[in-house]
Amino acid sequence: MASEELQQQLDERKDDLLRLVSDALRVAGLPHIDVKAIQFDLATRLPLCPDGTSPVWEPRTLPDGSVVYELVCK
Repeated sequence: MASEELQQQLDERKDDLLRLVSDALRVAGLPHIDVKAIQFDLATRLPLCPDGTSPVWEPRTLPDGSVVYELVCK
């Protein structure tokens, strides 16, 4: 997957991340804080994936209930 494609995928996930951040602020008792924008810039190399697979962003739920996105080969 080219970095341009990955950047596009990150941009498409902005709404998911914005919703998660807004929910976290509300749960933390900070509903008056408003996040207006999120910008992604690809800062790391893509993982080397086996032939026939490519790196994709997948959500992963941590033990504390928070959700993170990580690159996995699929």
